[in-house]
Amino acid sequence: MADTCRSARHALSLIATARPPAFVITMAKEVARYNALAQNAQHQNAHAQNHTLARASAEILHIIELLVEKIPNDVADLIVEAMDVTMFCLDLNTLKAKGLPELFPAICRFSMVAYCQSTKRVWVGARNGCLALYEMKQHSRCQLITAHQGAITAVAVNSDGKYLATFSHVDNKLKFWQTPSSTLFGIGSQQTKHLRTYATPPIAASSVSNILKLVRLVWVDKTSIFLLTVDGQELKYTV
Repeated sequence: MADTCRSARHALSLIATARPPAFVITMAKEVARYNALAQNAQHQNAHAQNHTLARASAEILHIIELLVEKIPNDVADLIVEAMDVTMFCLDLNTLKAKGLPELFPAICRFSMVAYCQSTKRVWVGARNGCLALYEMKQHSRCQLITAHQGAITAVAVNSDGKYLATFSHVDNKLKFWQTPSSTLFGIGSQQTKHLRTYATPPIAASSVSNILKLVRLVWVDKTSIFLLTVDGQELKYTV
């Protein structure tokens, strides 16, 4: 039995590395299917399905980590789907306690992934220009916001979680956003609000093959950020 399990794990790893999009999309669809079932309290098979996915969570996370290491650009193309799978496979209580960078650092290597310790939120920039927000709630779906006219290359949230910056090297724009807020009684803005847009110089990135090396966004205080690019630009912007 142990040999069979090892062979199955090895075969799954080979399939995933040979066809990363197929693996990520298939896993994401399975997660979405389970979440849809789990939200229906009357569905009798939800618990069994959860048990099946939960048993495979460690191996799925291992494969995603392997793909990030070996084929990061393929993962970046499907970063929202990869995050859907990652968030499902991680234990929610441990995730809240330790945070995403500590619990699964591989996915945080991407500049278009940002985690806010203050608000316990995960932000992800997608290839289609959408911004995805993950709240740490059981069986919840990410919220999608149209943010850019091309792939989002970098996302960063400031220290108190109030402001978010997004950058796209496709439309050459950096945008600032105000994140959703709430009080003890649930009063406050529940929407991500666009605040400001800056036009940015083009990046000479034709020779860069690894998306992980293209840009970085670094907050220097609560309202100012540096855009650091692979071609040596250091550009400062303020909310």
